[in-house]
Amino acid sequence: MRSSKKILCCILAMGAVCGLSACGGTEIEPPDLTTEYVESGFSEYCSIELGCDPQPIVFFFTRCGYRTLRIVDETAAYVEVALFYGGKEPTESYGYSGDLPDATAFARMEVYLESGDKKDIINMIPTEEFLKEEYKIQSNSKYIGKVHGTDVYERQTKYAHSEFVQIPMSYFSEQEGVISFSVEGIIEEDYPPLGFVYDWGRIALYYTQKEGKIHFINKQEHDYLTNSSWYY
Repeated sequence: MRSSKKILCCILAMGAVCGLSACGGTEIEPPDLTTEYVESGFSEYCSIELGCDPQPIVFFFTRCGYRTLRIVDETAAYVEVALFYGGKEPTESYGYSGDLPDATAFARMEVYLESGDKKDIINMIPTEEFLKEEYKIQSNSKYIGKVHGTDVYERQTKYAHSEFVQIPMSYFSEQEGVISFSVEGIIEEDYPPLGFVYDWGRIALYYTQKEGKIHFINKQEHDYLTNSSWYY
């Protein structure tokens, strides 16, 4: 069975929301839950407390994104999502000098739609194609400042490649749940310590069914609603 092993080398800190004017810190706008579309993977806030090195580090693994209507009628034939993804030299980081794989380590890239036990392949791309301009990503990051004593960074990502994915309504059979889009690097030979499959990129889309409608939110919006955090 294929297994996916992630490199965990840092602890991401979640901050609690309070009035920033009262408790101090950098102004970050909470997510807007009234927009027509919901999206993720383009502009996010990240926080960090500890790293492998004396100075904090930040890993930016944003290599896929999506955009879809925030509310869809449950009688629709499917949910259409604009999916964005691509290749990028392995990571942007602060204070990190370790060895992470770039896309040349893989024989091919596979793109999946997942929810619970469901896993359907969306695309399969040979590495030589994945490294072309069609799949390039442009990303940058900047330091925002301290929020509740935690360093917060903003990351922005632009994708050259996008495609439309029609998600079957069977993926939304529960009252609430989460689906994810993933990009996996497939390694034909052993590549310790990563194993056979490397999780190149993964992004979640949360849903709730209510009054004949399916309502969608992204991960940061979900975190904001469930535990009052609005950055990773």
